[in-house]
Amino acid sequence: MIIYKINIISFAGIKNKVIEFDEKINIIYGENEKGKSSIENFIRIFLYGLNSKRTKDIKENDRLRFMPLDEEKIRGELYISYENRKYIIKRTFGKTKKEDSSEIIDAETGEEVKTIPKEEPGRYFLNVNSATFNKTLFIRQLGVSITKDKEEEIIDKAANLLD
Repeated sequence: MIIYKINIISFAGIKNKVIEFDEKINIIYGENEKGKSSIENFIRIFLYGLNSKRTKDIKENDRLRFMPLDEEKIRGELYISYENRKYIIKRTFGKTKKEDSSEIIDAETGEEVKTIPKEEPGRYFLNVNSATFNKTLFIRQLGVSITKDKEEEIIDKAANLLD
């Protein structure tokens, strides 16, 4: 699976942002508090959905953490290619699960694809569940300093990607 574009309509502090990616390795960089981690989490959430923890702690609840302040919904599109086909994952997350919607569109025909599970499309495209994705493919923000453990984690994950 290759992510070739994201369209963030509203997510956390980002609005109406389109980012196109190269087929090889992409690095998102910039000053602190400019949305790098939000972009990373947008991709994770559009592949696997919001976490299901029922808590009012904003750090533990994706719905509270990433809901835009001036919008009532998280909205966007993730454009991917997989096995020589292009797809668009369109998702909307409201204040409650009942308000959520998800669809997978064949980018060439414009038709909805019913054979791909729309709640967790990452499971289909990457062949791993969300827990495995978070532990192996998803490199979280490193923070202020890089420790040896984080360096080893990055090297291991990069080696796995190359395999």
